[in-house]
Amino acid sequence: MRRKCDMNQINRKKLTLIFTCLLTIGFTITLTVFVDRGGQFPFDLWSAESLYEVGGNTWIHSIFIYITKLVSRTVIIVLSLLIVSFLLMKRDWLAAIMMSLGVYFGNELNEVIKGIVKRHRPSSLESLHEAGYSFPSGHAMVAVIFYSLAAYFLARYFKSNVIRQYLFFSAYIIVLLIGISRYILSAHYLTDVIGGFLFGILFVNVWIVLHRVVSNFSFLSPPRDRDKNIL
Repeated sequence: MRRKCDMNQINRKKLTLIFTCLLTIGFTITLTVFVDRGGQFPFDLWSAESLYEVGGNTWIHSIFIYITKLVSRTVIIVLSLLIVSFLLMKRDWLAAIMMSLGVYFGNELNEVIKGIVKRHRPSSLESLHEAGYSFPSGHAMVAVIFYSLAAYFLARYFKSNVIRQYLFFSAYIIVLLIGISRYILSAHYLTDVIGGFLFGILFVNVWIVLHRVVSNFSFLSPPRDRDKNIL
């Protein structure tokens, strides 16, 4: 009886996950098509015209400049080296490889999408010395990918649910702040940030599923990965 209840609970979780993924995919496609056709929401226009003038040269503005650097190339490289080194010490070769490649392929995917949509950045951007197209936000998308994968691969080595939850909570807070920083600094429209989050979430889910599938058959993963899902 208890086993049957556990199976029902697992099935409900799977159905919820599938429904959430389909909903995210649908919303992501809708938003991308809307932006690709030149659509803009009222808050996009407001942010482009007014937000940087309101927030510029204030202590809040200065704080968000530092926050946005949490996904800079230097920070990502340093943190990646630390995480990959930890995974290599644990002889989790597959996780180390997928952690490294995940950020790389995620960034490349972002560039491909930007090249397709070709949305220009807010006009107030000139003082921030940013380049490239605007949708989806590369900072937001890479932040979701990097910090989510970091939390996922590291959490597998902690037995305490509290520590695991803290890792994921910290990752999500950092990602949210980075997304807000891109909007506050007027480096992106708000829909760019939302698009970056959505594409990042989809990429992370696909990457984690791929990791779990490969780990069941790969000698590159610790034996315990093939025995059960830790998360």
